Amino acid sequence: MTTPTQAETAREQVVVLGLPDAPPAEALGGKAARLDEMIRSGLPVPPAFCLTTGLFERFLRDGGLAADIEGAEPAKLRERILASEIPEEIASAVLDAYGDLGRPRVAVRSSASREDSASHSFAGQHDTVLDIAGDEALLDAVKVCWASLWSERASAYRSAAGAGSIAVVVQRMVHADAGGVLFTRDPISGRADRFVVEACWGLGEGLVAGKVASDFFLIDPDGARVVERKVRYKVTKCAPLEPGSVGLVKVDAAARNAPCLTDAQLAGLAELAVRVRDHYGADQDIEWASRDGEPYLLQARPITTA
Repeated sequence: MTTPTQAETAREQVVVLGLPDAPPAEALGGKAARLDEMIRSGLPVPPAFCLTTGLFERFLRDGGLAADIEGAEPAKLRERILASEIPEEIASAVLDAYGDLGRPRVAVRSSASREDSASHSFAGQHDTVLDIAGDEALLDAVKVCWASLWSERASAYRSAAGAGSIAVVVQRMVHADAGGVLFTRDPISGRADRFVVEACWGLGEGLVAGKVASDFFLIDPDGARVVERKVRYKVTKCAPLEPGSVGLVKVDAAARNAPCLTDAQLAGLAELAVRVRDHYGADQDIEWASRDGEPYLLQARPITTA
């Protein structure tokens, strides 16, 4: 880990995404760095700010944890982080940024350094906490994300891939009517002239976790035309239950056999995916949400080879 720049204040280590003069990707972590680029490119990404890796390292240092990391048991480190109080300067910096965002409900997502390259993906290795509301809940969610750097699966993966610090993204929550994933290359056939969209009712996290049924669409990006569709029977969806908690609820009976997206919505999503792919110059795995017919891009990562 690097040592935080002493001249940099905690408030300077909390960065609004999409503004000019963004910190380097190493400070933002892979997820936040890509969201920052996407916002600056004019793509429809919910507003967000990032707690940089420097702020995390400041927390470890000011909280007396930095000296104990080497050789410590991951489980004990997680417990200490979750039980610790965030120093006032750091907490104030985070809550000031939350206030500037308007104190909405937010998704709090880990953003590991050097994550999600074309050869390694940290997807699912670190924690995400959804539908957070209020100052205390936000600070607790931040600690959950920080502590996830030492989860068993992340520790094992980090040993192989070499990522050693973590940032956190705080992003306005989209209470999605539908959500899912889009691949700009068919991951089964490998065809570059086919986009794959999987869509479910409610939050896309239900699909990613394999807990809900989803529709399948194969799209020709040249003209954004649907060439194959499988509309499945969808009984449950993932949705907010109360602030800080999401779970499975029943889909209205009339919607269970209905497609989650219209052809016009699919075409609009495909057009956005072309922009993302062309911006990065590589095929992308995109998580998206739709609310009142409007698409939002929640994250994008290269389609990995490992």
